[in-house]
Amino acid sequence: MTDPWAFGWTPLLTIIGFFVTIGIAYSGFRTFERWKREKIEEKRIDIAIEALELAYDCQEVFEVIRNPGTLGSEYADMPRRDREDDGEWNQRGPFYATLKRVQAHADFFERLAKLRPRYMALFGVPAADSFKLIREARAFVVVSAQHLCYRPIVGPDAQNQRTRMECENWCAGRMSMN
Repeated sequence: MTDPWAFGWTPLLTIIGFFVTIGIAYSGFRTFERWKREKIEEKRIDIAIEALELAYDCQEVFEVIRNPGTLGSEYADMPRRDREDDGEWNQRGPFYATLKRVQAHADFFERLAKLRPRYMALFGVPAADSFKLIREARAFVVVSAQHLCYRPIVGPDAQNQRTRMECENWCAGRMSMN
């Protein structure tokens, strides 16, 4: 009769194999976690690079949009008002050209809008404040240009209001994404 407590090679190798399997599984799970973190970091880097590209593009786009130099061809298709003389029409032209420039860069603003949610998902809501600043700058330019182009400015403070709107349209400082 054999001793039931005597170990042979088969049970010993089975136990060793069991521990080896546990070790491989554990290191595999750790490797998977590391791989997952690496993929997330790669995505963060890709989004950050895309945001930086848009930041540099943003500076150029706003320099083009806010450029006070206007060619007559930029507003040649602007409709005339009833009984509007050439002087008044030419005075409104640069603001119409500004609106056309904003429209011409619609694809840039669309790219910016599409990037914002992904940027917020990876870096948090406060990190996306720069996107809000760009939207606000665009809104100031558009509203000022629309007002100067389509609405007469009247009242006792008309000249100051016009100067302020022209400054919002052309003079506002450089955009920066911090």
